[in-house]
Amino acid sequence: MENDSEGDFVAFGDEDERILTIVSEPTKGVSRFQNPDGSEKVEYSFQVLVDDNTERVKSWNVSARQVMQQIVAIMKTNNLTKITGEKLRVTTSGSGRDRRYIVRRIPPKQGQTKVEG
Repeated sequence: MENDSEGDFVAFGDEDERILTIVSEPTKGVSRFQNPDGSEKVEYSFQVLVDDNTERVKSWNVSARQVMQQIVAIMKTNNLTKITGEKLRVTTSGSGRDRRYIVRRIPPKQGQTKVEG
């Protein structure tokens, strides 16, 4: 796992895993990176708490379509109207353009309330 103690952004390394608690609904913007064809790449920015750090909010910028598709599927499967307060386990494999992400929801424990932003 990469050292994530510095910086305001969530960074994933190769073969990495993080627990993210979503504290805000995503905002849509344009990535500083481009698509392979040179066109602008859409990016969604979430404010999150990383792992067990409940004091420092970081930005998780998502431009990978596969990640957003998984988040939408989690919302639909669990009948969620918003993602704020949800805990997600995000695991990576591969590197560079071959990096793949697996996003899974961590259900709240019985009697536990979600973190609201």
